[in-house]
Amino acid sequence: MRSLPFSSPTSSTTVEIPILVETDLEADESGTLYVVNFLCTSSEDYGTEARIPFEDIVDNLVEFYQDWQGARPLYLIANELARQAERLRVTADRLEGMPVYDDESSDEE
Repeated sequence: MRSLPFSSPTSSTTVEIPILVETDLEADESGTLYVVNFLCTSSEDYGTEARIPFEDIVDNLVEFYQDWQGARPLYLIANELARQAERLRVTADRLEGMPVYDDESSDEE
């Protein structure tokens, strides 16, 4: 019996597909923070959204580093998150203090 080359169950191949990935942070009305990834191929107008609660990511980090790495990586991650949180607060405070102009009123001055 003759075997066809494409019928072998141990064959493998690689397919390269260019994918555009955009990552964002979003909070819903209840305050739940999500890491949102939008994935699409270059030929698509609409892609796929992957939404992960940030708390789940932190839970996984804690579990992983608790079992394998110890405290140092957790301190490094926590410090960077605190630094970025402060940056967001400073920017939000600055934006709250800025006067809001619509297009018409800013043209008149």
